[in-house]
Amino acid sequence: MPYMPSATWVAGTAQIVLGVLTSTLDPPKTLRFARYLTAKDKGLAVFRQRGFRTVEGDQWEEVPELVFYCGAVNRRSVESIIKEFEQREGVRVNTVYNGCGILTAQMKTIVGQRQGLGFPDIYMACDVYYLNNVRDWFQEDVEISDTEIVIAVPKGNPKGIKSLKDLTRPGIRVSVGQPDQCTIGALTRLLLEKEGLYDEVMKNVVTQTASSAMLVPTVSTGSVDASLAYLTDTLAEKDKVDVIRIPSNAAKAVQPFAIARSSQRKWLGRRLFAALARSKDRFEAAGFHFRLEGPRPTKVSIE
Repeated sequence: MPYMPSATWVAGTAQIVLGVLTSTLDPPKTLRFARYLTAKDKGLAVFRQRGFRTVEGDQWEEVPELVFYCGAVNRRSVESIIKEFEQREGVRVNTVYNGCGILTAQMKTIVGQRQGLGFPDIYMACDVYYLNNVRDWFQEDVEISDTEIVIAVPKGNPKGIKSLKDLTRPGIRVSVGQPDQCTIGALTRLLLEKEGLYDEVMKNVVTQTASSAMLVPTVSTGSVDASLAYLTDTLAEKDKVDVIRIPSNAAKAVQPFAIARSSQRKWLGRRLFAALARSKDRFEAAGFHFRLEGPRPTKVSIE
């Protein structure tokens, strides 16, 4: 009988998943051990030596630090979530809040100078408008929430403003965002252009701000008669300002979350996204409409 070499038949594959109990008494230490096992240069290297195919994994760091560029409108919804995430995970999240025009300009400077250092691991824009112009540098973008653009006026609406057209009346002082520095400014320009009112309204603009967070205070302090602002930003001053809704599909900002292709901490970034995705109540309490429904699977790439 001729010699027949032995053969190995592969019937399928099985995925090995590491879980951490929510009841663990020391979450930071437990999760640090889990990160060690799943680090591409530590635990996963051993798994590969033993013949396993592995996910990409993050670079090992005992206390990793995520750099998070976050549009200013998101601060009310994400700040407390980030603090809890840092405490449970035993990590640091260096969150930079600013107008998205400023944030994306910083990204372009970092890339242009080929510094690498300081480029964000994750980015949550005030609207997809300011993700689109850096989209090539990011992956796995997900729309988390949205908010309306409204006309904010002093309590009691002393000037009787009812619509965008009223912002063109002589003597009406208006504040808007600076379109090259913040999303609200860019969206305001698009909204007014769509309504055919851009040039007329801009004649009455007396203040342009670098961030959405600076618009409502111009109304509450009496510096202007009206401002085009995010609905969510008016809530903290609701005893001092009234809101006029704008009946236009262009009067909406959608907040996307994305992970940098260059990040060495993609899995930690995905864990932060998971924490945000579990926090519908926080977003709604901050005045946002939450767009995520049900669990979202993590994208797994086996090497």
